[in-house]
Amino acid sequence: MIVSEAPSKVILFGEHSVVYGYPAIASAINLKTYVNVTQQNGYTTIFSEPLNLRWTFNEKIPEEFLPLKRIIDILEEKYGVVLKNGLKIDIKSDVRPGSGLGSSASVAAAFAGALLYYIKGKLNVEELNEIAYEAEKVAHGTPSGIDNTVAVNGGVIKFVKTDNGPLIEKIKLDREIPLIIVDTGLGRSTKVAVSRVRELFSIESNVIKKIFEGIGHIAERIWEDLTRKKISLKRIGQLMNVNHGLLSAIGVSNSRIEEIVNYSREIGAYGAKITGAGLGGYVLVLPNENNADEIFEKLRSRYGYDRVLRIKTFNVGTVVREV
Repeated sequence: MIVSEAPSKVILFGEHSVVYGYPAIASAINLKTYVNVTQQNGYTTIFSEPLNLRWTFNEKIPEEFLPLKRIIDILEEKYGVVLKNGLKIDIKSDVRPGSGLGSSASVAAAFAGALLYYIKGKLNVEELNEIAYEAEKVAHGTPSGIDNTVAVNGGVIKFVKTDNGPLIEKIKLDREIPLIIVDTGLGRSTKVAVSRVRELFSIESNVIKKIFEGIGHIAERIWEDLTRKKISLKRIGQLMNVNHGLLSAIGVSNSRIEEIVNYSREIGAYGAKITGAGLGGYVLVLPNENNADEIFEKLRSRYGYDRVLRIKTFNVGTVVREV
């Protein structure tokens, strides 16, 4: 059996502006996707526990599995192998699909990593990232590439999209940053959110550009602190709050998100903001270290014990092994 693991992610700063060439900062988190590959007779089957969905290659493919089919097509063409027969692939995840935590990229990285290891017996990080990005294109249309980069590499990255490919800087934090995520209970679509912002940008490009510049400036300031190992949780929280206000201004928040953000701040959190595309998914909360337990319990009591999770930044990317 080949076992592959890839982390999920949170975007700390830079949502949406990253699509237009401004920097974003994202971190891997200790919630993962797990892919197991074993051999079997007959057509290859894929089962996704998070989706409760199974597909055998001689059947019509569900839309949800099109990104995975893209990975298989790339690998078959590149290496001259046959992957449509002889494999049983099982997918599990700590994160529900559509949560804004990079679940599709985490699945793509773990899935591609397992199959690359099956073919080659080793991984190349650059190759894995390229293949996972191709799957993300199928899933999201015009993704920034930040989710797959984090899932493959782990740690914290600064990501800038350019016409000549992404510019990526990576660091491993000496000190984990404790975080809380609160599930809004609302479904979300990256495509819908990105499309909404793109439409607004086409109508008021000068105004929206100024907002993007502000978001990008925040990301740069935080990156300077992190690379200098000057981690002030209070300062990070303050800039999270500013970043959230700018995201609200471009139309990717709603009353449910705002209620969670405002309550988190009222009970003592340093900061709270959208993470990911917005409109649903999770709200990211940075607790005050002096009363983090109290903040966590109050959030769980208000929003549900199964919808509020403690997480932390995570330095490990995609890992594959044979067992």
